[in-house]
Amino acid sequence: PQLHVIGNGRLSSWISDGGDSALWWQGQSLTLWPGDLGHAARAGLFLRDAENGTIWDFRRRSNQAVDITFYPDRASFHLHKNEIAATQEIVTVQADDVELRRVTLVNESQATREIEVSSYAEVALASFASHERHPAFSKLFVQSEPLVGLDALLFTRRPRRPSDRPPVMLQRLLGGSNAVQFGGFDSDRRAILGRYGSSEPLDWLQRPPEATAGWTLDPASALRAKVRLAPGARVQLAFMTVAAGSRETAIEIASRYS
Repeated sequence: PQLHVIGNGRLSSWISDGGDSALWWQGQSLTLWPGDLGHAARAGLFLRDAENGTIWDFRRRSNQAVDITFYPDRASFHLHKNEIAATQEIVTVQADDVELRRVTLVNESQATREIEVSSYAEVALASFASHERHPAFSKLFVQSEPLVGLDALLFTRRPRRPSDRPPVMLQRLLGGSNAVQFGGFDSDRRAILGRYGSSEPLDWLQRPPEATAGWTLDPASALRAKVRLAPGARVQLAFMTVAAGSRETAIEIASRYS
């Protein structure tokens, strides 16, 4: 497996050629890395055909070919499935501590299609070593807050000591057109992966999000977009992640993007 790293000196995105990824900010783990490459993903994008329930993603599998290209400043994933061409580009912004996952969908069929695009990431907001030492205990201190006006989820960690300065993370859907509608959110890993923690959120993708938020005990970030594609139409959307030192700064940065 190949590992690619992009960043701006403060925020870095680790991306494998298998589709796994994780985000780091100033030495702190924002989202969790799956550990050994090739194991279950802890972050990624999933697509679902609303008509027949077919689910796919941007990970290479034995039955799914994905064209993956690593550039110095970005990573690109491209595949065709069910007469839908899908491209994901992952970039980090130089001026702000922002990662963007731009998704382009093209309907190659003669029928109008509705595709749901969902993001998923497991949240840490701590150094990797301290989180992995006591993960269940570490998760107790993370709170999620929905920002309805921004179609976003904000995650903060309660400091254990007065000297602690844990990062703040905000994840937001950027629709860009009337063809993209916000489809909901969840921030409880149990609600997304089930009681026994399946490796992928397949059941969650087949039902409406439950809008879980607050002190969920096992934090995760999941946002959903509903995309309507006319025959031959091309639609773009993006999932953004903001890293900051405070809630106010994260919201201010996110508000500048559309």
